[in-house]
Amino acid sequence: MSSRSSKAGKRTHKIIFLGDSGVGKTCIIEKFATNRFEECFNVL
Repeated sequence: MSSRSSKAGKRTHKIIFLGDSGVGKTCIIEKFATNRFEECFNVL
């Protein structure tokens, strides 16, 4: 994970999600990004 401070004092973090297919990586990202959780998610 890397962290960087901008001039305004706001920090930017980069996180990598690793795991097998179908374990919920996209669901956890959606939860934090949009604050909603889709119980039924269509996998491509």
